[in-house]
Amino acid sequence: KTIEKRGQRLMDGLKDIFDENDIPSVFTGYPAMFSFSFGVETVNSQRDWAKSDHGLYLALTEKAIKRGVMPDYDSREPWFMCYEHSDADVDETLNVYAEIVKEVKK
Repeated sequence: KTIEKRGQRLMDGLKDIFDENDIPSVFTGYPAMFSFSFGVETVNSQRDWAKSDHGLYLALTEKAIKRGVMPDYDSREPWFMCYEHSDADVDETLNVYAEIVKEVKK
C-alpha cells in the first residue's frame, strides 16, 4: 500500500506538471510500475508509442539525470517504485520535473 500510494502521488504529480505546461501526456501501467509518453492520447501498441514525442522525452530525461533523477532513456521502460523510495524522494522528483519542464519549454 505504501509503494502504491507513493507511486500514485508521483504519477499524479507528473501529470499535473505536464498539464500545467500544456504538454499532452499519457501514463500507462500501475503506481508501482508506470511509464509515460508525450503527444499521444493512448499507448496500447508499438505503433502508438512510435507516434509519441521522443525528442521531448529525451530532453527531459537528460536534464533529470543531470539533477539526480534517473529515468530510462526509453519511455517504454517503466519507472519502478520500491519501498525505499520515500515521500521525500517523490517530492524531489516532482520538484526537479517542475523546473526542467519549464527549461525545456523555453
